[in-house]
Amino acid sequence: MGFASLKVVAVGVVHGMAALPAEVRHQQQAVKHKPHQRLDTTVGMKGVMAAFMGDDPAAHGHGAGDQPVEQPEGGRARRQGDLSAEPVGQEREGKGAAQSGPGLAGVEFNQFGRQSGQQLGLARMGAGMDSRENGDGQQICNTLGIGGLAPIPTQPKLRGAGCDPTSLAPLLTSSVPLDPATLRPLPSTPALSGVLETLAFFRDPDFARSRFERYGDVYETSLLGQRTVFIRGGQAISDLFAQGDAVQGWWPDSVRELLGPLSLANRNGVDHKARRRVVGQLFASAALKRYSPSIVELVNALSQELIASEAPVALVPKLRRFAFSVMASTVLGLDPVDRDALFVDFETWCQGLFSLPVALPGSPFARARQARQRLMRRLGSVLNAAQAAMASGAPLAAGGLDLLVGGLDEAGLPLADDDVAEQLLLLLFAGYETTASALSCLLLTLLQHPAELAWLQEELGRLPWPPEEGEAASATDALRAPRLDAVVKEVMRLTPPVGGFFRRTREPIALAGVLVPADRVVQVSIAASQRHGADTEDLADFRPQRHLAGDTAVTLLPYGGGERVCLGKALAELEIRLLAVGLLKQLTFELERDQDLTLRVIPSPTPADGLLVRAYSRAN
Repeated sequence: MGFASLKVVAVGVVHGMAALPAEVRHQQQAVKHKPHQRLDTTVGMKGVMAAFMGDDPAAHGHGAGDQPVEQPEGGRARRQGDLSAEPVGQEREGKGAAQSGPGLAGVEFNQFGRQSGQQLGLARMGAGMDSRENGDGQQICNTLGIGGLAPIPTQPKLRGAGCDPTSLAPLLTSSVPLDPATLRPLPSTPALSGVLETLAFFRDPDFARSRFERYGDVYETSLLGQRTVFIRGGQAISDLFAQGDAVQGWWPDSVRELLGPLSLANRNGVDHKARRRVVGQLFASAALKRYSPSIVELVNALSQELIASEAPVALVPKLRRFAFSVMASTVLGLDPVDRDALFVDFETWCQGLFSLPVALPGSPFARARQARQRLMRRLGSVLNAAQAAMASGAPLAAGGLDLLVGGLDEAGLPLADDDVAEQLLLLLFAGYETTASALSCLLLTLLQHPAELAWLQEELGRLPWPPEEGEAASATDALRAPRLDAVVKEVMRLTPPVGGFFRRTREPIALAGVLVPADRVVQVSIAASQRHGADTEDLADFRPQRHLAGDTAVTLLPYGGGERVCLGKALAELEIRLLAVGLLKQLTFELERDQDLTLRVIPSPTPADGLLVRAYSRAN
């Protein structure tokens, strides 16, 4: 949703990795986890769009931060089955790597209706309609003010789907031949205005899967007047990124406004790459090594806080605070006062990203605009203080802002610049929201699968906690903790923080043997792709062992892909591993009964009741 110049993102705009580049409905995975039973992943569609797609730079796999952000064309190295992972840096998709900008996590239909539908006169949208799409469709589109799609130039690129990585090399280094005589026509639903499709999009939990089954892995439909192509699977996704010059990223105007005109998410081409090189220094391997001891301290503090509580604790708010503290304090070096003040406005700003862009007084979008102004002032003051400290020769108290200085000097920018503040605002969101979601889903899934938790605990028992001095950044990596790595991958496969992302075709392209015309929005369905394969029943199960067996049939794109693969990917992976090891070695958890464990998808998948648990010290 959120189509056209999207003065209205009936989709709830946004992360990342949220307003539209993330799956157009983040398969609302209303995962109704039943305790001690296997995941019942109802890939739902009451929502719209997916979670914020981490914006971008250097491919952060293991040690990725050691590599320069830019890699020559044709460089290829990635873990099996994980198209987004590139241990040695980023690959290029042809000359014009497409950007995917963040994506929007789904907006539940009920919330959409209650929160903003009444303001737009949509509360009873669809009432009295028959099965034909007649003039009502155009009338509703006119009411929404949806016009032509405003182009937002960006460049495409990917990584990630599931198939043998070596088979992707030709696709990622050369264009896909475009011979109409050998290509199939684009399958299309009968939708014209798209009103009924839009209603189904909100209401039908089987929307995407049923259409993929009916029309194939590449099909077109109409949503609120915008012709949109949905794709899933490694072949279609790889083809998309092999044709980087023919596609561009797409971002709703409302999201562009809240992120800011200077934001990395809104930049393209050489300008985008230059900023990415600067900001990427915050996530290089040397930076991660610097941050690791502070992350360990935050894990231990959270552990003690949970033990001290005699009543049931909602883990989700605790994990959100933890993830925000890592970004705000550990990476940016904010003191507790600045961090806490920033957090309040930041939550308000995030809610606006996922609301309809209706700037009525008191509306979420209007409040988000105001919160953004306060955030920019506060970030500006932090950067001014850091710049003054460095000018006087005094070391920064904490964080990694000093790592930006070399790149900023090269770009001719002072540290205390609005440009830098907007990049930090984006990083706070991209590095916080999706990580908090991943942490919540990881603990929830393990608590619902005691056999897999016991299997993981066997490995954790052999790992030291806290890690040896200087070893925290690598003490829990895939080489030393392969089971943990497999568990994290499986959780991210079944409940990705980002459901998908978008591109827009500038000229005709070929996707999985299908001819896609120019001027089409292409929605890459991460959630659907990661559950798609020959054995769908097996792929619906939580089975982390599949990743140890080298199952190349599994698609993995949890951090998005292409030049805009999540900027904080390496940091997110480090946080998740350290928190999992630190908490599970020190605590045992017991799920509270009679709570709603359904995953809400706004802004990213999160247990509805906050994941209520009782925590006990393992030492006792």
